[in-house]
Amino acid sequence: MKLHPYTPFVLVLATALLAFLLPAPAGPLILYAVVIAVAVLAGMPGTVAMAALVTTPLWAFLVVLHVILSGGDGPGAAAAQGARLGAVATASLMLLKSFNPSRFLDAASARGATLGAAYLVVST
Repeated sequence: MKLHPYTPFVLVLATALLAFLLPAPAGPLILYAVVIAVAVLAGMPGTVAMAALVTTPLWAFLVVLHVILSGGDGPGAAAAQGARLGAVATASLMLLKSFNPSRFLDAASARGATLGAAYLVVST
């Protein structure tokens, strides 16, 4: 099933919003698990590994900041913030891997967008 070319952008935006709107620590952790499951089911397990590689230093820093140093908010805060970053990074990498510029330009022109505006999105 092919999604509309705008759909991945909406899904990444929804993931980013949910990551910060869901109550911590359970909400972001569940969202992160859902994003990982969607990536694996969509046939993109490499994006999960790539996002894990990118976010591992951030997770380590969050553990130091929230758990090891005095005055931190504890492991729940580290896990919530790490899950937020992991969910957004994984969803963004899924967008990067699945983005088809020519399909996006065709969909944008069909919706009446100017070529310049569509090219601006594709070029970034």
